Amino acid sequence: MPTSLNKPSAEGVRRSAARVNAALHDVMNRLPPPRSSPKDLARKLKVHRTLASRLLGALRLSDPLAVIATIPGKQGLDAILQAAEPIVGAGPVGEARIALEEFDTIVEHGLGGREVLDVALGAWLPEMREKQELSCKQLIYRGMCGLSGASAEVTIGTGIRFANADGEHADLAMLFGLVGLRRLSPGRRIPLGSIGMIPGVRAPSGAYIEHLPPLADPGPPILRQFSTTPLPEIGEIRLGNYRQFMLPGEEIGNTSIVNIFTAIVVRKIGPLYRDEGSPPRRTGGTHVVEVPTRAMIMDLLVDESETPLRNPQVLVHRTGQRGAVDPNDPLREIDRVDCHETIQSLGRGPERFGTLEAALYPEMIRYVCEQLGLDCNRLVGQRCRVQYPLQHVQYSMGYELPTRSEVRQRQP
Repeated sequence: MPTSLNKPSAEGVRRSAARVNAALHDVMNRLPPPRSSPKDLARKLKVHRTLASRLLGALRLSDPLAVIATIPGKQGLDAILQAAEPIVGAGPVGEARIALEEFDTIVEHGLGGREVLDVALGAWLPEMREKQELSCKQLIYRGMCGLSGASAEVTIGTGIRFANADGEHADLAMLFGLVGLRRLSPGRRIPLGSIGMIPGVRAPSGAYIEHLPPLADPGPPILRQFSTTPLPEIGEIRLGNYRQFMLPGEEIGNTSIVNIFTAIVVRKIGPLYRDEGSPPRRTGGTHVVEVPTRAMIMDLLVDESETPLRNPQVLVHRTGQRGAVDPNDPLREIDRVDCHETIQSLGRGPERFGTLEAALYPEMIRYVCEQLGLDCNRLVGQRCRVQYPLQHVQYSMGYELPTRSEVRQRQP
């Protein structure tokens, strides 16, 4: 076997891909016109129009690796070449088949399979990365639905960050929602987010949790006017000063679908400013998906006059044995997951925060702000939407913490 197959490199794969590209172009160029549209090519070769469209679309790309990533599969190419051979002759079609066979040998014996090639293409071609990443996450989602016995259409995690009454610390209102939550396995208890500390109990840092609105009942902090009515009974598991809410039940499938929204406030979650001259530090909110979900919406809302949103960024970490992640800890860089996630600027005010999956979401923001005594029209938002988010992975969305003087410079 040639050395290039034993130790495949990006250049070796690219050379083989270029040979495939050139051979397929030669076959197409030898077809008598018209042949430039999917309709014309499909009629000439008597193949499905979708197959013709995919081949023509791939051959319009300039990078041979991009061509390989988007051409039809082996069965489709065989059908096209077989149909083209009586028209263009055995020579050009034979060269195309040899080039394809050589490339397949490199992929199967050198790389170890198409799945390895797909991962490599995501690294070699930034344009292909998002597609390859989404395909991997869809596979994980389907597997975790079976293992978890539950799924959701959308998970919503929103952080509203604002100044504490002491003027030195920040408070964070945390809204959590599960839209289209359903049980897939009878009797399976579904986790409703890691709620964390029991209200009133202070962490070593001085932070503590309040229900929103304040409740005498120590039950779950459900925003009932925005959730499904009536809701099934919700159970609670406590471990010391921490708790986890669970949704028990026997119903499965569409009979079990509910929408649930909760809200809490973490007082004195961290400093409002960083010290003058201190190194940059990130702050914001984090979210961990516990139920397999098709999409996650993570919003960060702040009053820019108090804490300007500078350099917003999404960081994704494996929690693993080391647990929750401080995004500022350089030792946790080893846990970073290289995912293609982006941030969208929402603008100012609740009317700009709408989402298709939750029609009353802007009203929910208004309600929470009213309970907190905040002017919701001063809030500026950033959003990260993740398709098929990974479970038990920490998504952090934050910005660089300003100094006090930087905030004063922005104020009128």
